[in-house]
Amino acid sequence: MEIDEKLLTREEKADLKLRRLFEQAGFRRYAMSRFEPYDLYVENKDFVGLDRIITFSDIGGKLMALKPDVTMSILRRVSDVPGSLMKVYYNENVYRARPGDGAFREIMQSGVECIGDLGPSDIYDVILLAVRALDALHQDNVLTLSHSLFVAGLLNLAGVPAAMENKLLHLVRDKNADGIKKLCRGFGINEQGCALLLQLIGIYGPLEESIIKMSAIQGNAMMRDAVKDLAGVNAALLPFGAQQHVRVDFSIMNNMQYYDGIVFKGYLNGLPGGVLSGGQYSGMLQKMGHSMGAIGFAVYLNELEYLND
Repeated sequence: MEIDEKLLTREEKADLKLRRLFEQAGFRRYAMSRFEPYDLYVENKDFVGLDRIITFSDIGGKLMALKPDVTMSILRRVSDVPGSLMKVYYNENVYRARPGDGAFREIMQSGVECIGDLGPSDIYDVILLAVRALDALHQDNVLTLSHSLFVAGLLNLAGVPAAMENKLLHLVRDKNADGIKKLCRGFGINEQGCALLLQLIGIYGPLEESIIKMSAIQGNAMMRDAVKDLAGVNAALLPFGAQQHVRVDFSIMNNMQYYDGIVFKGYLNGLPGGVLSGGQYSGMLQKMGHSMGAIGFAVYLNELEYLND
């Protein structure tokens, strides 16, 4: 039966566009339950990024949770198969507390996960798909990239102690140069190390220009690997003209315990916050006992209600 798109809401129309896009890219639909064991999220709450979860007890007395995250539900069901690659997409509702008043709300998510024996081309394909997903929602968009290895390598080069990392990342996110200088003094980071950290917030802009800036300060193997990765992304996007909508911005870097490669976030003109979020998260799989690679992203369709026509 053909769908009359005139009867659909903006979010439903966007969901339909993305579903078609993901299927054309070779991803298959993945359906899941609305709830999962509560322990799944408690054990991985840093990755999920949530403190409050709606819970209930099932008939057997087991504590369950209304699904606050899709990725964890998928990872719970993967298995190591050498040489395999799972490419799935989903259209699911998740239940999260709203920032500010803490009220729970139902959020429509559409996204993809690529899990298994990942090669560079698989990573590039997912990033290109993220660009196309944003294009499907609004022509005026931007995808920002970061790389956890570049950040980790620079922190190592600057002599940053582990106790300083999270505070520093918050300051980088806010592009707070004065705060970084003060933090360096408090932890005894010398002027050279502090200058390196300040360069991190100065690397912002078009992908190719940012790669040049990163190349000028790549002082160790981790940083060189990150530059190589982003150069590969640029080369993969060029034939499609997709690099025009891509920027580098290290202020989007957050949880380096789980994200171990390229991290990205997508924005639409007219919306104050991001509408797409994703990255490589092999570290999460390793924590769960798997030796595979993973990359994916989610689109937060509820945010579209605030978009002006």
